[in-house]
Amino acid sequence: MASSTALDLSAEIEGVSLRELSMVDAPRMLPYFSSPEVCRYIPWEPRGEEGVSEFIRTKCSVRRPENDGEFLVLGIHHFEQGLVGQMNITIKSSVTGWAEFGYVLNPEFTGRGFATLGSRLIVALAFGHLGVRRLTAYIDERNTASISVVQRLGMRLEAREVDVEELKGELVTMLRFAALSREWPDLNGQ
Repeated sequence: MASSTALDLSAEIEGVSLRELSMVDAPRMLPYFSSPEVCRYIPWEPRGEEGVSEFIRTKCSVRRPENDGEFLVLGIHHFEQGLVGQMNITIKSSVTGWAEFGYVLNPEFTGRGFATLGSRLIVALAFGHLGVRRLTAYIDERNTASISVVQRLGMRLEAREVDVEELKGELVTMLRFAALSREWPDLNGQ
């Protein structure tokens, strides 16, 4: 994996960039942290203000993830709308250069392409700055909006794992999408 140099978060696509999250973002994060519909597809239960503050305090630093299990959480920022959601990337294997990413959006901003733009930025950060060789997204197959995001990126479906995970009391089927760093120029439309 890449060295411990500072992260370059200067990239922007169509007015969307990734940035560090801080306590001032808590009110903008609350709509998606507290929404049962948003939380349906992610491992956390809806949280109130204190839960959002705790998340920021304990999970949101811009420290470069390098070792297995380390992660990075960044805000998706639109130049006019402000914080619209967040991206995360987790190192799954530092030996093989494998990482996994995900995203969550404030429901007010869905359907505007922000998840796709944020995902393009996190993929570029992973392949260009973090030294990731293989990047995956692991998505509940009921979450058609998230599936559309990775399909727009051009990631390939590699696996459909039936009833593989228990999420909020029910067995769910998960889809694994992937891309390799050598494929990213094709994914990026270049």
